[in-house]
Amino acid sequence: MQGAFPEQRKLKVAFVFNHPFFLGGGEISFSELIRTLNKSSFEPVILLPSSGEIAAFFEKQKVEVLVTPFPPLKQVLDRPLPSLRRLLAALKQTKPDIIHANGSRACFYSVLAGRLLGIPVLWHVRETLQDLFFYDAFLGLASKSIVCVSKSVGTKRFRRFGPLFKKKIAVVYNGVDTSRFVRDEQARDHMRKRLSIQDSNVLFGMLGNIIHRKGYEFFLQSLAEAKKLDNQLPAKALIVGRRLDTEYYAMLMRLISDLHLQGSVLFEEYSESVQPILSAMDVFVLSSRSEGFSRALLEAMSSGLPVLASRISEIEEAVADQENALLIDFGDVQSMASAIVTLSKDDALRKRMAERNRERAVEKFDLKAHAGAVEHLYRRLTFRKQTTTKATILIDAREFAAERRTGIARVLEGLVDALTQSALVDCVILAVTSPEFIPGQLCNRDKVKPEILNCSFLISEHRLSVLSGLKANLFISPYPKLPLFGCRCKAVHVIHDVLDLTHPAYRKRAKAHFDTWRLRRSLERADLTWYDSQWSLDQTRDYAGLVGKNPRVRYPGLDERFVPDRDEKDQSVWKKYGLNQGYILALGNGLPHKNLGVLLEIADQLPRQLVLAGVSKGNQIYWEARYPASVAAWIHYLPDEDLPSLLRGAFCLVQPSTAEGYGYPPMEAMACGIPAVVSDIPVLKETTGGNAIPAEADKPEKWLETFRALENEEFYRGQVERGLRWVESLRGRKAWLSYVSDIEELLNKN
Repeated sequence: MQGAFPEQRKLKVAFVFNHPFFLGGGEISFSELIRTLNKSSFEPVILLPSSGEIAAFFEKQKVEVLVTPFPPLKQVLDRPLPSLRRLLAALKQTKPDIIHANGSRACFYSVLAGRLLGIPVLWHVRETLQDLFFYDAFLGLASKSIVCVSKSVGTKRFRRFGPLFKKKIAVVYNGVDTSRFVRDEQARDHMRKRLSIQDSNVLFGMLGNIIHRKGYEFFLQSLAEAKKLDNQLPAKALIVGRRLDTEYYAMLMRLISDLHLQGSVLFEEYSESVQPILSAMDVFVLSSRSEGFSRALLEAMSSGLPVLASRISEIEEAVADQENALLIDFGDVQSMASAIVTLSKDDALRKRMAERNRERAVEKFDLKAHAGAVEHLYRRLTFRKQTTTKATILIDAREFAAERRTGIARVLEGLVDALTQSALVDCVILAVTSPEFIPGQLCNRDKVKPEILNCSFLISEHRLSVLSGLKANLFISPYPKLPLFGCRCKAVHVIHDVLDLTHPAYRKRAKAHFDTWRLRRSLERADLTWYDSQWSLDQTRDYAGLVGKNPRVRYPGLDERFVPDRDEKDQSVWKKYGLNQGYILALGNGLPHKNLGVLLEIADQLPRQLVLAGVSKGNQIYWEARYPASVAAWIHYLPDEDLPSLLRGAFCLVQPSTAEGYGYPPMEAMACGIPAVVSDIPVLKETTGGNAIPAEADKPEKWLETFRALENEEFYRGQVERGLRWVESLRGRKAWLSYVSDIEELLNKN
């Protein structure tokens, strides 16, 4: 039974059509749905690519109709923007709560506009035929819900995507007005007289566009074979439909002539009034190669007709072989011919099947039930959970990774630790690529629940969007971006820096334009933006032209493991890496902005060993190629648990970066009672409070002078004391209280 939703305000739904005319059953079913909706709960507005018979149909019903062109997809690259602008203008004018797109082209434009305006899109899929992989993937990911007209459509259209769309797909069978589609004896007599069909004739009727997919030639060949089996067979055939494929129609005419069926096959143009035509038939035939979920089949069933059809899964969802239909494998002419003979001669069989089909249509495929199922989807799409006293927080924790512990990961670990200690939080969902990557201190927390993400970029981004709507009151991203396919709850994101967009070494990347778009989009949509430093906020404003709706500078806290007191593990860590106490230590991934060259250039002049930890093998090769004569100890992977010991064994910590967002290593070093020497860039002056020793980033001799100055015991001790005083307020969970307070304020805000 479908659940009820507490929100019962009237919703406006924009119905977007692929075509301006009734091309086939899809447009008719869509129009019938709109006509049947409960107008006290749902207000429709119609969007069409041009004026035509569909516009006239709804204007007669006094439904608002707007025309906005949707060029065919092959023309999209030539002129998408004018069409998109017109659609955006129409949607801004009508202000719908939902966009319901009928078909792929309608959905393409709808999801573009819907994403820009924050309107959920429901994609109605009626065909099993697959579009290009990337195109179906884009539409499926960008739509909030996918309505398939049959299970077969959902399976055949989307099985290549595995479980990606499984939770998004809803099967809603087409519905017909069973009070209108009933056998009318008067209409039957009139139509058969007009068609010159005798009472003794058994009329096999086909209703649908004349196109190759409908497989009319299969039935015609079978009819000719049946007449060979019985030359007195009273069967005749009626084909009703638009001649959309003129070459195919011409082939059928030649086939009829070759099979000598001229007196046995009639053609009729499609008419909006199909009920009299169905009443004139004795058997309904659907000999298609493939279907979505045939509306004509449902109309025939409601009209009390037995069915002869191809055995394909789309048809088997509506009828059962030998019960209310005879189903034949497509192309099996002999079996089809035998079935034609049987149905032509067995009046009792036809009557029995007809009665069962009428009963099944009323029970399972009535239009009101169809409309009710779609109305339920509309309510589900627009329903938002109310914020509870205790929050469920979803965090993008993909930064937790094997053999890597970044500053962003440190922020995440501290934040999650504080959240799990807060009475505000009921559950913290960590979206990770593997639960093994979650830091040890968080693994066994009752409030921490891992959610495994696929390693694929698109699939993981889509999963985050889904989780934000299903499981969370709040989403937190440690990056300057939100889920690619939208966030469906309140959202916070963290901006450490925008170096990958502004630094000369990275800003020319092909991906930079995409990342810039995501940055600006997140700043516009996030409910709260945390900055690690005022410098990061200023840099973001200079680059993007905005800083978010609710920007706040919050300095991340430091793990309580970073203390000056040595423990029994320290010696074993130093031995593990072949180090003697008193080395000069640099921490970081070794990317170009880390500026390791300034240290490597003077490595042979240093009075102490230079240790470069956390640098990947590839980045080590990069630096050694530039400074082949340099001597340094390289540590590629540094386990998280070894870091405090490694810091306590150092003489000093160095961070010569030309750019940073916060700079965790100097803070952790000072917390361990080790002086920090940093480049004189504004952000490191800010975050260290001027308590680290500055050196000019591009002058190796200044770094050498600073290291020599630190050999002075009194100067060294003074730097240690200054650093310890500065980091005291950042130690442990107390540093994260401002973050928790921000979250509580946001969740309580209407």
